[in-house]
Amino acid sequence: KNWKELAERENLKEMGDVSSGMASTIIQIFLKAVLESFIHDSVNVRFTALKVIQLILSQGLVHPVQIVPYLICMSTDSEQRVSHTADKELQDIEKKYPGFIHMKLMQGIRLSYKLQLVLTKSLVLRGFRETKGEIPAALNGFLYSCLRSTKAQRRAILVNLLRQFDVATNTTLSMMLYLADNLAYIPYTVIDEPLFLINKIDLMVSVIGPNILLNIKKALQLPEHFETRQNPDTGETEYVYDEDLDDDADSVFNRLPENLEPIQRNLISSQGCILLLILREHLKEFYGINETKITGYNPSEAQKIYERAVNRRGNARFNPKATIEILKQQEVDLNNMDEEGKMDLVKKYLGFKELVNKIDKDEDEYDDDGNIIPQAPAVSAKELQNMGMPVHRPNHLNNHITTNGSTQNHHGGGGPMVVQPPPPTLPPHIQGKPEQYNPVIRLQNLPASSLPSGSGAVPVSTAPHEAPDDGAGGYLDPETGDWVPEKPSKKQTVTPIKLNVKDKSQESSRVPSLKIKDMGGPREAQNHAFFAELDRNDRERAERRNNTSSGRANTRSSNSSARSSAKKKKKHKHKKKYRSESEESSEQSDSDVEYID
Repeated sequence: KNWKELAERENLKEMGDVSSGMASTIIQIFLKAVLESFIHDSVNVRFTALKVIQLILSQGLVHPVQIVPYLICMSTDSEQRVSHTADKELQDIEKKYPGFIHMKLMQGIRLSYKLQLVLTKSLVLRGFRETKGEIPAALNGFLYSCLRSTKAQRRAILVNLLRQFDVATNTTLSMMLYLADNLAYIPYTVIDEPLFLINKIDLMVSVIGPNILLNIKKALQLPEHFETRQNPDTGETEYVYDEDLDDDADSVFNRLPENLEPIQRNLISSQGCILLLILREHLKEFYGINETKITGYNPSEAQKIYERAVNRRGNARFNPKATIEILKQQEVDLNNMDEEGKMDLVKKYLGFKELVNKIDKDEDEYDDDGNIIPQAPAVSAKELQNMGMPVHRPNHLNNHITTNGSTQNHHGGGGPMVVQPPPPTLPPHIQGKPEQYNPVIRLQNLPASSLPSGSGAVPVSTAPHEAPDDGAGGYLDPETGDWVPEKPSKKQTVTPIKLNVKDKSQESSRVPSLKIKDMGGPREAQNHAFFAELDRNDRERAERRNNTSSGRANTRSSNSSARSSAKKKKKHKHKKKYRSESEESSEQSDSDVEYID
């Protein structure tokens, strides 16, 4: 009814456009507040914000590029219903609008770091999540899996992450550890990915390391004796002095400036370089890569051997011990730093300088076939893990321990502190520094006779390795070889039996002789009815056998006589035949023989 009245004056299409425009305007006004509300420690708040973002994306009220960083942050949430929903939204955006996620990649990773700080509330934030019995998973591992469709895309992600370790970015040490953890446990699928990452790490360290050393050298004050000269190429003034002074700890300590902030900032960047070197060793161990493969790898070459699947080793862990210990400490107050803290900065600078000199490769050596000979790593993985380990623990709040064991400070606040152990000292009669004292302890066996009479030494038998003559029980100590007598038990006493072996008159007990009674003559044979019957049967059987054998013998004799007569006749015939043949042969032999006179 109302529409009929307004139909002549209003247009339905214009009314719809106005209402949709009003909704978009309202959402754009409150969108920033809705997105920032996601960085909260309450799961219900985060899940409600995600539902609102889903409605906004489904209706297309705002451009999705504004929401991409927060979706990347949501994908690292520990609550699965939140992270899985964010992953699905990221996949849909990548399909509809390719390239949007790459534009906001680092902004989203920084937001995820901020969210993890709120959720963990810990001084040391790690960038992976561990599940019992499985390999640790990177928090941004799914994001990398979504964007690694081509080689160019996955390499762009790795390069963006590595750029955060540069000195110019001023990235905090905690953020660098978070990024290094993600790079260590990203689910790489082909061998080209870790090889490319190692190659970029080598290039970055070779460039960043000398730049850090140069920045620290410029921040130091000049020594007492130096020369000034003008560089004709650049026109800048250069200061020339003995460069060995830069390697002397006392000289560097005396040349520290009043403002230590530039040196501290560069030392934090140096710890980032150490993180990258530890990451390099971890990738080699985790994926079974040797120096030969690293040396022969060329990122510009497209070979099928680099596209084969990787093999992971589950026992390899990324563990930068020194960086974790640095983050566990309180922040150093540079304005109130004592001499011990300044010396700690000098030692870190000299240690990093020595590390850069070690990893600086010399000219490549080639074998007879023209192949590059791989060089062994100059620094081991264990040395890298402990590189930069803090020695000085800051105590700039002047904390002290009360009688009840709690900690207080002069600023009125109470909190945890690290108690400094007392400095090491040496006995008065020993000269030298406690750090350089290295005592040598030697053990030597001394005879009991050399001990003083009043020393209260326990008398020892002259032959400790032999059993005593009194026959007491005991055993030989396997360590010292001495005879240890057994202590008699209180409940049971045993009286030993003493035998005098030396007494020859003692005789052993005699065994009585065995006597056999003589019956006086041979025994008479006793006839038994059973045996008599057996004898009779044997005799009858023998008689029958004799009769049978005699009959057979007569038959055999008659047969043998007949056979012998027949054989004689045959033999006689053979003899005659043999004679005739012999005579013929003799006649033939006479005709063949020739006589020579």
